[in-house]
Amino acid sequence: MARCKRAVGLSLTGLLSFGTAGCGADGDDPNAWGRARFTEREGTFTVEYLAPPWEILHADGGLRLRIRPEVFGYDVNVAASTHGLDIAPVGSEDVISDLEGVEVFVPEDERFDPFAGVELPEDEDPPMPLADVDLDDPFAVAHAELSHLAIERSARIDFDLVETTNLFGQPSLTYQVVSRSDTFMRVVYMTSAKGVVRATLVSVFDIATADMDWMLEGFATDVTPPSSEAPSEEGETEGEG
Repeated sequence: MARCKRAVGLSLTGLLSFGTAGCGADGDDPNAWGRARFTEREGTFTVEYLAPPWEILHADGGLRLRIRPEVFGYDVNVAASTHGLDIAPVGSEDVISDLEGVEVFVPEDERFDPFAGVELPEDEDPPMPLADVDLDDPFAVAHAELSHLAIERSARIDFDLVETTNLFGQPSLTYQVVSRSDTFMRVVYMTSAKGVVRATLVSVFDIATADMDWMLEGFATDVTPPSSEAPSEEGETEGEG
């Protein structure tokens, strides 16, 4: 019999279990919560997540999810989001550090800019870590982007590049870094028929929790498209109560 647990940590499901479900569910078990699955319209990738509190920002050419700051009692003018997840095929002009901050994971019209009105210097030659990288080679992509974060952005490596497998037995590569602004960032790379696909999870909290592990382990590529009918413009989401 599960014991009633107070939300003393920052596990997302742990917090939700105390806030909404009381003693009826194990707060560290994602199976106890509402689940949704998003599958890209051509089956390039799929991922399962908890909804709420995750919400879709957009699904045009990829998928971007966020958690609003109110879930953890944050002022919207202090933290634009507490968690963000971005999944998309990599491109030669991608700059992984563009995804370092949770402020990326809000619509433009809701974005709080602490530097509004301040002119910041622009790099004359912005770094392009994937400019000469084979985009079909997940190790080459992962190594180039991790090097960029560690060397160009002075990120601290929380754990180095390792090989893993997802819940479906597909191989992947992953690492975790902490940015100079103390944002946690875990990145997972998988191969697909369209090249390497990257899942980037960022948070103001440590993301070494069971629910975050579960979500990233459910990220898969080259899956059966949602239906045999004409695919929608933004992919398809399936919900589970």
